[in-house]
Amino acid sequence: MEAVIELNQFRVYGLTDEPLHVSNVGDDMVLIAAPEETIRNKLGEIVGMEVPVSLTDNEGETVLPGRITAAEEGGCAGETELVMVFDTVEEATEPLAEMRERFAARYAFHSGVEHKAPRNNTAKPVMDEVLNDIARRETGKTVRLNEGDAADGRSVARALAEQMGLKYTDLEASGVDVLKVRDFRREFLLKHLFIPLYENAGYCKIAVVWELAPEAVAAIERTYGEKVSYSVAPEEQLVSAIEHAFNISENRRRAARMGVALRVRLGLYDTSWNLTAGPVQGVTRNLSGSGILTASPPLQKDPYSSVGARIGVLLFLPEYERPLRAMGRVVRASWLSKDPPVHLYAVEINHISEDDRRKLDVFRYTLMWGPHRLRVD
Repeated sequence: MEAVIELNQFRVYGLTDEPLHVSNVGDDMVLIAAPEETIRNKLGEIVGMEVPVSLTDNEGETVLPGRITAAEEGGCAGETELVMVFDTVEEATEPLAEMRERFAARYAFHSGVEHKAPRNNTAKPVMDEVLNDIARRETGKTVRLNEGDAADGRSVARALAEQMGLKYTDLEASGVDVLKVRDFRREFLLKHLFIPLYENAGYCKIAVVWELAPEAVAAIERTYGEKVSYSVAPEEQLVSAIEHAFNISENRRRAARMGVALRVRLGLYDTSWNLTAGPVQGVTRNLSGSGILTASPPLQKDPYSSVGARIGVLLFLPEYERPLRAMGRVVRASWLSKDPPVHLYAVEINHISEDDRRKLDVFRYTLMWGPHRLRVD
């Protein structure tokens, strides 16, 4: 058996009678989406198989030794995802890097069927350079919200919609087709935060919270085709719609309070992002989508002098070996204890990498709505 990956449309030939789809490309692996009914009787034969893989386009072909190591649930309902790894990592590094770039370009998030090309994001803030990654909601210009807006999820969503060049959708007014939501797996929807609103005559509209990753766009196009447009909905409404679609009952408040504290590392920075205080080790039991409340040794002698300061946070989650990194500002600070000295810092998260944001959201949503959910506030 030989697998052929066609790089223009990211189709996979040779593993089954019907062509399959590439669902994502990693540093040393390719994920392949297959309908469960198509692959079910072949899993024993395919998993563990070593297979030559041809990466081909109009300009030529590269052959790499691949191996299918696992079959997992895919992002779409009724879908299995095959994990294909390449043992000769050095040999595969350059072809996979090029394939990853092409996949990201092919499935770049776009504002509608008329604008398939990705937007040009030029105005990257200094925080992105510090994090060495793309900020979660960076789309080329800054959205400024006052405190009243920040407390109102609708105002935030409207501002983001304007920033991204999309329409705003109030899900409470428009309604949600729960059966359509179930076209995707719950965990995948919570990871990427989107829901399908409706499909008609080969055209589909999707509600999002922010720009989608290529793997989410690819899953949407596998399900509905390329005629897709997007609108922005409030995060709280969208998560509530996912919860309702999958019959999960929970308290809709958004900060998860954990029974066991998580470890964090904090440091204060000046306007040029030079470390001015810390780092110190702290703990948190409270996580929300936009910040954390953490207790730690003092960063400065007087906690109130830290308010408004830029702060960097490393958050250690039990599921991940590498800590999540974020930048933000201190919005409140107070004494928690004077002997020993412990300060309480409320940190607003302003910038976090796309990958770390999704890890944080999946962790929070699992705490609040998972089968062993913890208390929420």
